[in-house]
Amino acid sequence: GKIYQEYGLNKTGESSYYNHGLDIISNTQSIRSVSDGKVTKVGSNEKLLNYIIVENDGKLFVYGKIAEAFVDEGDKISGGDIIGTLNTENMLLHIEVWENGESMNPSKLFDMNE
Repeated sequence: GKIYQEYGLNKTGESSYYNHGLDIISNTQSIRSVSDGKVTKVGSNEKLLNYIIVENDGKLFVYGKIAEAFVDEGDKISGGDIIGTLNTENMLLHIEVWENGESMNPSKLFDMNE
């Protein structure tokens, strides 16, 4: 896919906001885990809509704006596993990486061209 909104401060018109992750328009409906880990939360909220949180090596990987999760809390997964699907209307994935309570730029951790 391609990056729709970059990590960090984004400006739209007169307003600005801080994006703690990347928003990616995907060319596939499947969401694959970028790391091994354990699913610590599957839920929904107003900002991320449906989301999955995977913990690995002290980092939290947050996959948001998903249509359907294929994993449950407590599941152990491997990098590359399909963990959910995107909404076919906009194919937009939001991904965040957190360590020690601070967000990190996901594009610095893995190749965004895979």
